[in-house]
Amino acid sequence: MTLNFTGKICLDRLLELAVELRGPIESGAEVTLEGADFSAIDFAGIQMLLAAQRRAERTGATLRVRVPQGGALHKALRRYGLADAPPAPFIEAA
Repeated sequence: MTLNFTGKICLDRLLELAVELRGPIESGAEVTLEGADFSAIDFAGIQMLLAAQRRAERTGATLRVRVPQGGALHKALRRYGLADAPPAPFIEAA
């Protein structure tokens, strides 16, 4: 199943986005989140993606986040000092 998140992935949208991810993850699906249209992502958005990945691991689901190299997610990781951290294996450069 492919989900397309667009716009800002930030604190004021987390509940909406988490609800959209919860069903497929809870059912054990293979979920690909297309992030090419993220215009911005804040630290809360990064935390939500990491929490969704942990939930996917617990339920036997697969979560992949496909984002363009140098896009909003990569910029946010640099902004928050996480660019040099080991890459999360579920985040793929598109």
